[in-house]
Amino acid sequence: MKSLYLFLAGVFMAGTVFAQDFEYRKDTRSQREKEDSFGMYQSEQISTVEILQAMGIMGMNIFKFPLNPFDEKYNILITLDEYEKGEKVQSEEITRMSNMYYFFEGESMEDEDPTPYMDYLDQLLIYAKENTEDVALTISSYSMNARSRLEKKKERVRQNYYWRRYTKANWKLNESVPLLVYASSWWDEMNKLERFCGVVDLSLKEEYTQELLDNSPHYYVISLKVYE
Repeated sequence: MKSLYLFLAGVFMAGTVFAQDFEYRKDTRSQREKEDSFGMYQSEQISTVEILQAMGIMGMNIFKFPLNPFDEKYNILITLDEYEKGEKVQSEEITRMSNMYYFFEGESMEDEDPTPYMDYLDQLLIYAKENTEDVALTISSYSMNARSRLEKKKERVRQNYYWRRYTKANWKLNESVPLLVYASSWWDEMNKLERFCGVVDLSLKEEYTQELLDNSPHYYVISLKVYE
């Protein structure tokens, strides 16, 4: 393998001088082999979960919310509510959008006269990028992106914030449905440590979800509302 690297290095250093010495042959390798010729990224071994874990370590999270099928045109409102010691202190409208989007036949914009169509949204994505003092949010659909920021209000060095999601976030007409919670840890005086407890899926047990929210001194709730 070392001799192969030296050979290739010599070829690249030589530039195009010896190009005529190589025979043309169609590259039939897989796309993975083309993009990772020497297997340095271990792409055949790294799972999607491991990639997402790496993104999480770098402070990037992705949350996907499938939407129950629509059969009528509605509006969608995404809101951000901030709580301190269990009391709502601020409410922000992140974005309003239609539950429909435009697309073009063949997805080609190169046509001189592409035919536009409309369909109902079937999902929303929320991207969250962790920074030292805040979190950059992006709400994404097929037709738009909306952005907002969450401020971290830390009082202790070891205090941190964590994401928790609702998996049963099906829309209900004219009702606000929570999607995500971004909550701070709290100080456990009895055990003298920073604590963050509670279920990962906030849709599982309401009492455990309430326990988390009752203990967290500061948290945000991102919600969705479908309305006429």
